[in-house]
Amino acid sequence: MSFVIVPKEAFKLLQGSLRFHASPSEMGGKTRRGFCPDCGSPLAVKPDSVPQFVAIRTASLDDPSWFNPQVDVWTSDAHSWDQMNPALPKFEKEGVSAFYRDKNGDIYHTCSSYERGIDLMNTTYNFLDLTAKGRDENPDAPQDWVRYHDKYKGASKDCCA
Repeated sequence: MSFVIVPKEAFKLLQGSLRFHASPSEMGGKTRRGFCPDCGSPLAVKPDSVPQFVAIRTASLDDPSWFNPQVDVWTSDAHSWDQMNPALPKFEKEGVSAFYRDKNGDIYHTCSSYERGIDLMNTTYNFLDLTAKGRDENPDAPQDWVRYHDKYKGASKDCCA
């Protein structure tokens, strides 16, 4: 699945509204996925970890022909049948990009950072980096240290019922 990432203030629905569902994010906080309330089509994503951006599902655009993929992200979750473009850079986990919008409203991709390069966007990482054991990362599975509030022994499942 592909997304066009835009600054939050550049995102405008021309009609209707979205219905959102929030789920835990590996980056901390929640990821809010926006769906059409009538047909259920997924349209946009708003992650708490980067509140200044909105990810728009490319397939939901009236004219997606202009879309030109720049990178493959979350390749660690790719299925064996997924045919990625071998010419594009690959990143196992999420990334963050910066954009510039000029006075005509044109948006330009100025830079991107992936995997450990996005630490400043997630304050959880900043606090963990100050502690004695830090993230206690395993080089073969860098997200091993992540624990989810509803997966601890005896944790309440009320929020996820």
